Order: sequence, then C-alpha cells, then structure tokens
Amino acid sequence: MKKYFVLLVLFLIPVVNAVSFNLVDKGDYVALMVNNPENLGSSDIIVGYDDSLKVERVEKGSDFGGMFKSNVGEGMVSIVFVDTNGLKKDGEVAKIYYKGYGNMSVIFSDAYDAENHVELEVENGNLEIKGKGYSGEESKGSWNYILIIVVVLLALAVVYFVLRKYRGSKDSVKEEKDSKKKEEKGKEENKGKKKSKK
Repeated sequence: MKKYFVLLVLFLIPVVNAVSFNLVDKGDYVALMVNNPENLGSSDIIVGYDDSLKVERVEKGSDFGGMFKSNVGEGMVSIVFVDTNGLKKDGEVAKIYYKGYGNMSVIFSDAYDAENHVELEVENGNLEIKGKGYSGEESKGSWNYILIIVVVLLALAVVYFVLRKYRGSKDSVKEEKDSKKKEEKGKEENKGKKKSKK
C-alpha cells in the first residue's frame, strides 16, 4: 500500500520547468535569452567572458519592458532586471555588445516569481563566440593576413637583393671602366716615356 501511495504522490507532483538563461550570438551583439520564464518577476545574472572578448556596452533586450540595470566589469557583466507584471514568454532580456572572440557564459543567476517572490529553479547556458560575421573561416582569415605579410616580406627581400646586385654590377662596371682608363693612361705614359727616351 505504501508503494502505491508514493507512486500516487509522485504522479500528482506538478512538473516544474526550470527558468533558463542562454546566450545567442546575433552577429552585432550577444542576446541574453530567457526560456520558460513562468511569471518571472526579477533576476540577478552574471555573465562571464574570456579576456579575448571586450564588452562595449549592455542594453535592455527587445522583448523586455521592465526595469533594467547592468554593470560591465573585467571579465564579467552583471545584469539585474525587474518586471512587476512577470515575464510569461520566452524572449530577449539583454543585448551584450562585444568585440573579439572567445567564450561567454552565464556563470550565476537567480530568479524570483513576480507574485509571491519565490525563488525559481534556474539553468544557465554558455556560448562560444567565433567573431563578427563568423562563417567558419575566421582562423583562415587571420592566416590570410600572415600569408600577405610573408609575401610582401619576400618581395622586399627580392627587390633588395636585385638592387644590391645591380649596384654591385654597376660598381664593377665603373671599376672596370676606371681600370681600363688607368690602363690606357699607363700605356700612353709608357709610349710617352719611350718617345722621350729616343
């Protein structure tokens, strides 16, 4: 009998969906999205990010109409929002504008119901940002710059050696002309000496 009673109690317990905060890269910014808000009235959220990312500013999301406050610190963003009517549907709570690439994740969040201020169960998400306009070729792009630099350096080296050789050949031609002139002068002086001896 105990067994059936436990099963009946478990069956009657309502299934509670956890509120979740996820990050979605929208290209120009990262959207902090809320899923399963279930009358969400307020929340404190901390988003952490790698040193390779630079957060420029944080704005209220397009799907949120309540009070909103954010603070950008080194390696993290603190976001606090309150909606006295309670969020009822999934949506964008905040826009995090950034530069660079790396990892960004929701490292802390709490959520409270709008009516009775009961703490809600929360799940957090993370995001790997590959860079603005990422199309799977971000690392290839950086290699393109390196390849261009190497080609330019090789071209400069070739020009340097060609000019050096040209100058060297020009100098050797000049030396050859000078030596021919000296030789001719020497022959003329020798002829002049021979004539004067006669």
